[in-house]
Formats: sequence, structure tokens, C-alpha cells
Amino acid sequence: MSKIELVEALQQELGLESKAEAARTLDAVGAVYLKVLKKAAKGIKKPKKGEAAVKPSVVAPLPGVGNFYLGASAPRKGRNPLDGSSVNVKAKKKISFKAAPSIAAKL
Repeated sequence: MSKIELVEALQQELGLESKAEAARTLDAVGAVYLKVLKKAAKGIKKPKKGEAAVKPSVVAPLPGVGNFYLGASAPRKGRNPLDGSSVNVKAKKKISFKAAPSIAAKL
């Protein structure tokens, strides 16, 4: 589903008069979730070498749809698939989404 299709569906579902109004609504919801995720990401520290990864935790529930999770991976050794050489992979923050059981059951 493209953003245009999502805006059209939102307009019909909410009975909004214009697509512009539906687009502003969609953008506002996205902006709110982005602020919440950025704020939560500031509180997650990337692990140092030898430390364990930070387990994902719920930071932004989307009621009836699912939850956004934030966590952090530990630095590790990786492998370059082209030549097989060893490379260092930096620690990084990760975001994931898990659908609510009610949504998964309906699919």
C-alpha cells in the first residue's frame, strides 16, 4: 500500500472532506511516533566491546495494531561476503515492530 492509497483509505474511514486533511492527519501521527522513538533512543546506550546487547523493550505501543521496540546490538566480528575477510561491525540501535495478536489472528 502506497502513502497515497493509505491517505485515501484514511479519508474514507474517517469521513474527512479532503485528501490533504487525511495526509496531515497521517503525517501528524507519524511525527508523534517519531518523537517518542527518538526520545526513547536517547536513553538506550550502545554496548561497548565485550558487553551484552540491549534487549528490545516496548517504547511506543500502537493500540490494536502492535508495538514498536527499541534495543541495541553489541559490536561483533563479521565477514565480508565478497572476499571472506573479517570485519568489525559497530554497535547500533535497532527498531522493530511486532503486530498485536488480534491483528495476527485476523490475517
